[in-house]
Amino acid sequence: MTESFSLLCTTRFDPCLEVFEWNNAPDGTPSPYLLLAYQLDRLVSSTHLSHWTVSDSFDYTALKNVCDEAVRKPTTGTLSMKTTNRQAYDDARARVGVPPLGAPRPRNITPNHLDDVILFNPSGAIMESSICNVAFYRHGRWLTPPLTVGCIPGVFRRWLLENGRIHEADGLSISLDTIENNEWVLVFNGVTGVSARASALR
Repeated sequence: MTESFSLLCTTRFDPCLEVFEWNNAPDGTPSPYLLLAYQLDRLVSSTHLSHWTVSDSFDYTALKNVCDEAVRKPTTGTLSMKTTNRQAYDDARARVGVPPLGAPRPRNITPNHLDDVILFNPSGAIMESSICNVAFYRHGRWLTPPLTVGCIPGVFRRWLLENGRIHEADGLSISLDTIENNEWVLVFNGVTGVSARASALR
C-alpha cells in the first residue's frame, strides 16, 4: 500500500531581504521572501518526482500570492521542505533526546543541550540534519554532502553552492567516522539561513 503524503514549502519573510538583488523575483522586483524562485523550482521538481501533474497556473506569482496570504494570516508549527511523513526524522531526534518539531522548548536549557541531530544513510554517509542541510570544513573548504547520499536539495544549499560559499563533497568523503566531537558544522535552510553549530558525538 502506497503511503500518502503532501509536499511542504516554508520560506523566510523578511522585508530587509528586499535590498539584496540576489533575492529579487524573476522580473527583477525586490522580494521579501528568501529565495522564493528556488522554492518554486523545488516544488515543481518534487511534483515531477512524485509523478503528479503540475497545474499550468502554478507559477511564481501563484506561489507569492500564497505566501502573501500566509503573512497576513500567520501559522505555527511549520516544517522545512520535507514531506508530511516525518517519522524517521522525529525518531532520530527522539534517540538523542531532542523533542519533535513544535514541542514546547525545555525550560532548563543547559549550555551543552542538543537542538538537532545529524542523519546518515546505511553506508555511513552523512546526509543532513532533521531540519537543515549541513556542511563540514574539509581541506580548506566547506563541503556539503552530495544529493546522491539522500539529502534534501535545499534551496539555501543551492544558493550557497551557486555562489561558491560551499562545495559539494565526493561520495563518502563526509561519513560518520570522519566527524569529530565539537567540530564546527554549518547548518542552513530556507527559513533560518546559515549558522554554525558544534557537533556532539553520542
